[in-house]
Amino acid sequence: ADRIKALETNILFTAQLLEFKPTWFIFASTCEEPTNVYGYSKRAAEDYIRLRHPRHIIMRLVNVYGPGMKEDKLLPMVRNGADIGPKALPFEYVNVDDVVKHIGFLVSEFNREDFKSYTMKLSSGIAKTEKQLRHVATSY
Repeated sequence: ADRIKALETNILFTAQLLEFKPTWFIFASTCEEPTNVYGYSKRAAEDYIRLRHPRHIIMRLVNVYGPGMKEDKLLPMVRNGADIGPKALPFEYVNVDDVVKHIGFLVSEFNREDFKSYTMKLSSGIAKTEKQLRHVATSY
């Protein structure tokens, strides 16, 4: 909703972090096609990282869920009994704990002699049915 904040966070702050010249860089992006300022700012940050940092991994995340989600997001609304329409399906999700585990693995990738920068999608790989979506919503 805050376009300036999205641009600041995703582009400007990423550029500022790269000024510290880290030996490696992992960036959490979105796997959705850009349709708004948030999505475009994520892709612009990806392009900037590719341009400025030789050792990076860009993680394109699907919908991350877990404790602390804002109540106006789909899963908390489903958990609270909201009626979801067919527009909400199919959806892919990944638990925040799985994201953290993958980041730990990715850090070890930078130690490989044959490391090459890359972009990856992190997902459960499962398109959820309404029943599965309700299960995910009540399981965190």
